[in-house]
Amino acid sequence: MLVLTSNGITSEILHQHIKNMMGKSARSAALITTASVGYKEKDWNVPRHTGAMIKLGLKVELFDIDEQNPLLLEQYDVIFVMGGNPFYLLSQMRAVGCKELFAEYIKSKIVIGASAGSIVFGNSIGLIHELDQQMNDVVGLNDFTGLCLTNTNVCPHVSKFIDWYDKFLERIDDFEKCNNIQITRINDGQAVFVNKNNTVIV
Repeated sequence: MLVLTSNGITSEILHQHIKNMMGKSARSAALITTASVGYKEKDWNVPRHTGAMIKLGLKVELFDIDEQNPLLLEQYDVIFVMGGNPFYLLSQMRAVGCKELFAEYIKSKIVIGASAGSIVFGNSIGLIHELDQQMNDVVGLNDFTGLCLTNTNVCPHVSKFIDWYDKFLERIDDFEKCNNIQITRINDGQAVFVNKNNTVIV
């Protein structure tokens, strides 16, 4: 199961949906901090995400694919990919073969993304390059193809981005038309639950 959130498990309805999906056997979670360039385990979101998973009854350990082999993620019941810089995250996940590994993890575990951690699982992160090219300066990606583990391409934080980016909604529409791609718009507190070919927005 893949859960693409805007800003993590920040609403009671998301908490309940994920708790129901987990069942009673889930005990452990990995919180992947890789996307938080320059902060990692010191990112201010770490305590928030950790607290949300502890509330679900999970023991949480921090994990960074820059330093740890992603094969070790097999031991966890839940994998949570934090937000940050989607260009850096995608680059690093490609470098260590995460596409193949996460294709398997999604079948047997609950994989949760937040913000950039949700964006990279879709077909393209090109929309983010259209909105904020400077984020790409850290790695200079030329290929914005995502991990392609779902056809659901999310844009998080929509209600915030409307104020942050000029003509934001029009730019999404233009990107969709020019690239023949559909963008699912979600706000903080929302998520898209992807189970094989079935998707539900909560």
